[in-house]
Amino acid sequence: MRLAFFLLTILCVSSISAQDIEVKKFEPLEKDQTATLNPRKDINGVSCGLVKVLLKEPGAEFEGSVMGDVQFTGKEYLVYLPNGTKRLGIKHPDYLPTTIVFADYGTKKVASATTYELKVKTNKKKAKIDNSKKGMAVFNIKPSNAMLLIDGQIADGSGGAYTLSLPYGTHYYTVKLKDFSITNQQVKIDKNAKNINVDLTEYFAKVSISCPTEDAELSINGEQKGVGRWGG
Repeated sequence: MRLAFFLLTILCVSSISAQDIEVKKFEPLEKDQTATLNPRKDINGVSCGLVKVLLKEPGAEFEGSVMGDVQFTGKEYLVYLPNGTKRLGIKHPDYLPTTIVFADYGTKKVASATTYELKVKTNKKKAKIDNSKKGMAVFNIKPSNAMLLIDGQIADGSGGAYTLSLPYGTHYYTVKLKDFSITNQQVKIDKNAKNINVDLTEYFAKVSISCPTEDAELSINGEQKGVGRWGG
C-alpha cells in the first residue's frame, strides 16, 4: 500500500497574505546527545531518532511516523521518528504546508538514537484572487464520503458532487479520507467552467486477512477490525 504524507492546504484570499515554509537545512547533530539522554522507543522497542525543528511559532503539527507527543520549547519542536523514517510533514494554520524528504538534504533516513536539526524559514506569498468575478467549478469525488476543502475551507456538497462558484484566480483544493489526503492541487478559475474528477480509491489496496485461529482478534494500526477474518 502506498504511504503518502500529504498535508492540508491553507490559503488566504483577497488581500490576506499566506505564508510558505522553506527548508534551509537538515543535518545530524553529532555532538547533541538529546536522543540518547531522553530516548523514546518505537512500537518494536527500538530507540527513535529526534528531529529538532527550528520554528518559533506555536501551533505547528507534524505528520508521518511521529512517535508520541511533540514538545514545543518556545524556539523549536522536538519530533521523535522511528529508525528508518524518510520524510516529515509540517502544517501550521499560518503557513502553507510542506513535506520534507530527508534524502533531498543529504540524509537518506533517520537513524536510531541520533539527533537532527531541521532549520526552516517562512516566506510570504500573496493569493491572486479577483473577487469581482466568479466562475464555476464542478468536483466529482470518489469515494462519496471523502471530504473536499477549497482554500482550507470545507466545501458545501454531498454524495461526492460539488458545484461551486469561486472568484477568478488560482485556488487550492484538498481531498481527504480519514488519515489520507491529496493536497495543494491547483485549479484556475475563469469564465470557462472547470470539471475536476478525483478518485482516492486508486491509492488504496484491497487487503484480506484470515487467521488460523478463528477467535483471534484483528487490529490494524491499533484499530479493532473484528475476529478471525477481515477484508477492506
